Amino acid sequence: MIAALRNGERSARESAAVVLGRMGTAADAAVPALVAALRDDDLGVSGEAECALGRIGLAAVPALVAILQDEGVPADVRARAADAFRWMGALAADAIPVLTACLRDATVRSSAGRALATAGRSAMPALVSSLRDKEVGVRLEAAAALGRIGRSARAAVPALIATLWDDDADVRYHAAAALGRIGRSTAVRALADALTDKAEFVRAAAAGALGEIGPRAVAAVPSLILSLRDPDAGVQEAAAEALEEIGPLAGPVDRAAVPALLSAIKDMDNWAREVAEVAIGKIGLTGLSELAVPRGLERMSLERLAEVRSALAVFAQIGEWCELHAPDTWQFKIIHLVGVVKWPDGKPVSDSTMGRALKEVGVIFRDYFKDFVGVGDLAADDDLSAPPENKLFLRWQEGAKKKFLQICAPFGRRAFALARDYLQRNPITT
Repeated sequence: MIAALRNGERSARESAAVVLGRMGTAADAAVPALVAALRDDDLGVSGEAECALGRIGLAAVPALVAILQDEGVPADVRARAADAFRWMGALAADAIPVLTACLRDATVRSSAGRALATAGRSAMPALVSSLRDKEVGVRLEAAAALGRIGRSARAAVPALIATLWDDDADVRYHAAAALGRIGRSTAVRALADALTDKAEFVRAAAAGALGEIGPRAVAAVPSLILSLRDPDAGVQEAAAEALEEIGPLAGPVDRAAVPALLSAIKDMDNWAREVAEVAIGKIGLTGLSELAVPRGLERMSLERLAEVRSALAVFAQIGEWCELHAPDTWQFKIIHLVGVVKWPDGKPVSDSTMGRALKEVGVIFRDYFKDFVGVGDLAADDDLSAPPENKLFLRWQEGAKKKFLQICAPFGRRAFALARDYLQRNPITT
């Protein structure tokens, strides 16, 4: 293998490097030949040599360190030597001082940063110290490397928070991104403050980081709501995505979350609008748990509560039938569901009792959309002057016996989703 690596044809050299890499620590005698192969003119050969040296591990460390310390070695070869440490993980601990010093060399900085990241927690003290370096490139690469380490880099959170106020916007961006990947709630307040950074890509990174932290970033909801009106579309989208990731908890913290999204949607570009609509759906599910379906229902007697929950169960069955049999229109002859839809106790629903159930559901969700979501123009289903888009349901009759019903878009169908979600989380037992 060693002879083929040194003297073979291109394909033979590359194959030899691959085989030696697969041998791992058993190929330590091939280290000198593999180090020489880092200079090979063919990128396939030099790349496989880099990989093989990394897999050999500790036996290759001294030779790789020597290359990194020799400024006379071409930059691309030194970069490959640094990249070889990425394959070693924690075994690269002995090379951390040299790799840290390489952060000052622009020609190998990125490779050294990636290698330090794969070294993991053992590299953290050096990386945290590098966040205070006078060179912008060093600080940037250190922040990026801590982000690559991810959740194991939680001890670096205070230093990264301080870096959010670095003079360089690129450094601030990488600090914000790193805090998101680490995912500690202790960074939420600082990231919320970073939503006002003068650089739009930093603001977007801060919003994205809050989204990665998820429900534990709920304290940032008011700041994210303000960011929905950011002049930059990327920041708007990132803020909407963060609210989506925070999800149902965003509603109780700030009741303005859904109304703000609804208001901001009309000024967003298409992609941000789609994100905002998903966020509205996720946050909106809070309403049935926070308001207990609806506001004041928690004060109802057990008998009254049972009636309301039974009405929701009937409505959920009707919606499921529409999803399956009339997905385009969500309309049907009422007679089709008489006897098909049942009360929780198993008794079939009649025409009249279905009407009473839907009337109950209408009261619940008109209150919900008005008080919680901020939509106040929903009409009663018997208001013939109102358009369907302002209704939950539409009922009409043709002739003496042909009665029809439609679950209207968007509010009726959203109410169905809310009702089904509530019943899944609060099943009715009989």
